[in-house]
Amino acid sequence: MQKKMSCFLFNTLRLFLIMGSLSCSDFRKQSSDVPAPQLGDDTQLARFGIALAEKNTASFAQEAVAFRDQLQVSCYGLRPLRAYKNLLRSYYHLNAFAIAQLQPTPTEVPLSNAYSTLLNRCMVDVKVLEVKNKEALTEKLDPSIKGMNAIEYLLFDQDLMSRCNIKKYPQIATWNQLSDQVKRQDRCAAALSYADLLVQQAQQWEANWNPQSPTYNNTLQLFAYTDSAAKSVANMVHALSAIEKIKDFYLGEPLGLNALCTNEEGKCVDSVPHAFSKAGFLAIDTALEGFSQAFQGDGNSSDFSLATFIQRKNHPEIVEKINAAVADAEQMTFALQAQKDFKTWVADMDPTRCKNTTLENPEEPICVLFKKVELVTDIFKSDVLTLMSLELSTSLPQGDND
Repeated sequence: MQKKMSCFLFNTLRLFLIMGSLSCSDFRKQSSDVPAPQLGDDTQLARFGIALAEKNTASFAQEAVAFRDQLQVSCYGLRPLRAYKNLLRSYYHLNAFAIAQLQPTPTEVPLSNAYSTLLNRCMVDVKVLEVKNKEALTEKLDPSIKGMNAIEYLLFDQDLMSRCNIKKYPQIATWNQLSDQVKRQDRCAAALSYADLLVQQAQQWEANWNPQSPTYNNTLQLFAYTDSAAKSVANMVHALSAIEKIKDFYLGEPLGLNALCTNEEGKCVDSVPHAFSKAGFLAIDTALEGFSQAFQGDGNSSDFSLATFIQRKNHPEIVEKINAAVADAEQMTFALQAQKDFKTWVADMDPTRCKNTTLENPEEPICVLFKKVELVTDIFKSDVLTLMSLELSTSLPQGDND
């Protein structure tokens, strides 16, 4: 009976194929010719964001490992500095587009675990002694005493004397009396311990954005991709607002153009970013590069970036304005860097002339750079955020409105 039924089914299917003039190969061909369903613009843009986050977290993890491996060979000289600057570049690409677990919350700024503009030198010196005494560093340290800010201080600060209060930390007095060679060795050992923590953090971020990882689905939920592509896009646009922090903290504060600078001199030279490695201009340029990469992709025609999204909404003029402003700021950064380092520019500039500087009245060149970056943020807030708020039917944060 079972055999008869099998024959009946086979002959019925054969008759169907003959009557329809179809062979199995014909059926496969027609199936492959069916066009894939067209994805909505917000879905394509969200997928672009996911791919960029995967790329940036993987790159940062790779550079963190390369830097740690370099310190295992040597902490001083050109090679460690070069490896550190490569690490910085990958960090600022990551920072320019911090989404999901990387995105700031009301209680936490995750990327500060890798780098913070705050630095408690004394407590880092205390950690040097702890490492010397075979005590392990923990990842629960405050951001002001860990990450790349601590590493940069340990490796590139030329003053090997601790600034700790000797009465409060008497053990530092003994350490200050050691030879420069021993102190450099101690700082190198501490920097390597910090680099190990950084690698762990970087690899965790990479795992979160790895499609093969068990945490990947949770990442997409935090990105809101599993909920709504439009919400994911809103998160992407919000993440691009990180360029405003570059304007305010990396330029505005040291130049005395931000309320955070309260120095009577009218400028805050000690607030210059990456002063120990003299990588302040590199940080600003790479932040602009990261913003541009997140805004318009790598120039690959297949990238469906935010710029593509805006152009499809019939506003190519916004894309042109943003691209021109970013290119102008990058050119200014290169021009200033070719003359002297960032800290020297700030030390040499006149605060009054700086406050009077505009794009039309360029009295202080370093302050012109602030104005050029400010133009990028102004266009982003006035044009991009306004358009995207309308397109996504949601309210997007407008920054500090300065």
